Amino acid sequence: MDRQWLERSETDAQRGTALLASGAALLVLKWLVPYVAPVAVAAYGLYALYRRHAVEGLVALGVAVLLWVLRAPLGGLLWLIGAALAACGLFFLFRGMRTWVTRGGAAAMRMGMERTGAARTALLILLAALAGGAGSEAPGAGAQAWRLDDFDKTYPPNEVFGNWKAHKFSPVFSSGDLYFFQFVHQGAEHEIVLKSGRDNSFSLGLETPFRLQNWPVLEWEWRIVRLPKGGDVRVRERDDQAGSLCVIVNPGLVGFQSLCYLFENDGPKDTPITSAQRDDSRYLILRTAQSGDPTGDWLKERRNILEDYKRLFGKEPQQEAIFGFQIDSNDTHSAAEARYRNVYLRKS
Repeated sequence: MDRQWLERSETDAQRGTALLASGAALLVLKWLVPYVAPVAVAAYGLYALYRRHAVEGLVALGVAVLLWVLRAPLGGLLWLIGAALAACGLFFLFRGMRTWVTRGGAAAMRMGMERTGAARTALLILLAALAGGAGSEAPGAGAQAWRLDDFDKTYPPNEVFGNWKAHKFSPVFSSGDLYFFQFVHQGAEHEIVLKSGRDNSFSLGLETPFRLQNWPVLEWEWRIVRLPKGGDVRVRERDDQAGSLCVIVNPGLVGFQSLCYLFENDGPKDTPITSAQRDDSRYLILRTAQSGDPTGDWLKERRNILEDYKRLFGKEPQQEAIFGFQIDSNDTHSAAEARYRNVYLRKS
C-alpha cells in the first residue's frame, strides 16, 4: 500500500500538462500539416525527378496530390485528436488542482496514485477536506473514551454521514467489480463493512482531527472475511490488503507521517516496515493468516498509537492526526472483505 495520493496528484498534473501540450500542438499542426505536408512531398517529388529518379518522383507527386485532396479530412482528424488530448489534459489538471485547492490543507485516505497501498490509504485521508457533521465530533475534555464508529442506524450501501468520507482510487471512472461499504446497525451492536473486487481500491475515513497526546490508545475489533489472494505489503506487484487502519499525523499536502496497522497474508509481526515510496509512511503488521491468525473471527486489538508513533518515527508528534480504513484487491485481481466494530480512542 505504498502508493501515495500525493504522487497521484503530481502524476495528474504531469499527465495533464503533457496531454494538454500534445493536444495544443496537434491543433496548431491542424492548420499547418494539410498544407505543409503536400507541398513538402511535392517538392521532394520534383527533386527526385530532377535527380532522374522517375518512379520515386512520380510516386511522391502522387502522394502529394492525394494529401492535397485529403487535406480537409486530415485537418479534421487532427482537430479531433488534438481536442480529445487537450480535453483529457484539462481533466487531469483539474483533478490535480482540485486536490490542492479543496483537499490540500486537510486530510484523507490514498492512499492516491499509482495503484494501491496503506500509504495511499493514509494519503487519501490526508488530502480530503475536514467536513463538519453530526455524530463524529470529538468528545469533551473530561471524556475518557471516544467511539469513532458511532452511529444509530443502518445506512444505505456506499453512503457516508457526518465527518466520514469515502474515496475511490481504482477504477477511476466506474465502481469496478465490487465497490462496497456500509454502516450496519443491529440492535446494540453495529459494524462497518468494506468489500473490494478484482479492480477496486478505496478508503473510508473519519476526518475529525485529534492529538495523539490526548488520545494515545486505539482499540478496535476486526473480522477479516476474505484476504486478497497473495497480497503482500512488501511486494509492489501484490500490494493489496483487506485489513488496514491508518493514523495520519500532521495532515496536510506535504510533511505528514502515516502509521498503518495491517492484517496480512504473511509478514513479520510488529516489525516496522517503511514504505518503498516514502520514508514517512510506516506500517506494523499485527495479524497474518500464515501464522494462524483466524479469518472469519472477531479479533480485538489495542495499540498505544503514541508510543508506536515515537518508536517508528523517533520523535514526538507535533501536529493533529486523523483516522481511516482502507481496502484494496486490484493488484492481485482478487477480492477482499473486512468488518470493523467497537473502534475507540482512549485516554489510557
